Amino acid sequence: MVSCFYCLLKKNVENHKLFKHLVISRSWFRGSSTDHKIKEIGAYQMKDAEHGLIVEKLAEKLKETVKAPEWAGFVKTGHGKQRPPARSDWWNIRSAAVLLSVQKLGPVGVSKLSVKYGTKKNRGVKPEMATPGSRNVLRKILQQLEQGRLIKQAEKGVHKGRIVTNEGNRLIIEASKEAKKGVGDK
Repeated sequence: MVSCFYCLLKKNVENHKLFKHLVISRSWFRGSSTDHKIKEIGAYQMKDAEHGLIVEKLAEKLKETVKAPEWAGFVKTGHGKQRPPARSDWWNIRSAAVLLSVQKLGPVGVSKLSVKYGTKKNRGVKPEMATPGSRNVLRKILQQLEQGRLIKQAEKGVHKGRIVTNEGNRLIIEASKEAKKGVGDK
């Protein structure tokens, strides 16, 4: 296994498929000179298929685990929104997107996710202003994913929040493989 990106370039690797199995850690982008970590994550890579297709396939798989509450048909996804979502399966779509966000962001809590899923509020003549998403919706989704054993609470250094379990990773990998097959069939 090559230890750093520069060494990989020096060896004149001609097979670009090798890059699909490698992810460069964030420390390389920060400019640290010796910490060029590359970790292998197997056959799964988010860039193999479109993110929207992965979310759709993951939402189909989450229908058994995540159930929308009764009030989900009437609620907005944030106070910056003017109407509730138009799709009837928006709860499953949001759950799949939240699961992918938890996988990407590491230990993450409701506050950080509400900022991620926030929007700009139309305030009429006044300038638009960023508003967070609904924390209640995100909290309920995280609780349902936790009951389904797809995520768990953990602490990493000074950060605490929810991370994806092995079952959650397995589900994401299956969904990405299906999405990749769907792209290949077309």
